[in-house]
Amino acid sequence: MITSSVVPSEERTRPANFKVALHSDFPDQEVAIGGTVFDKGRTDLCSILKKNLDIFTWQPSDMTGVPRSIAEHRLNIQEGYSLARQKNRG
Repeated sequence: MITSSVVPSEERTRPANFKVALHSDFPDQEVAIGGTVFDKGRTDLCSILKKNLDIFTWQPSDMTGVPRSIAEHRLNIQEGYSLARQKNRG
């Protein structure tokens, strides 16, 4: 008799992400850390993020001296073209 150890997708649950406020003066600015990260990894990651807090921005106005054309993401799509679905590769 062959049995499968595969758990149906309904029974598998993903651990919830953890939201952490890195700066006590700005409690609404949170980062999300994946629920699969172990406690030590989460602690180490929070420590690294807090030590390097000055390199992160929460809004474009925080990036003084950086032109908007560099900081902004945009898709290079021309209007008027219809969408096309790609074939499956597998």
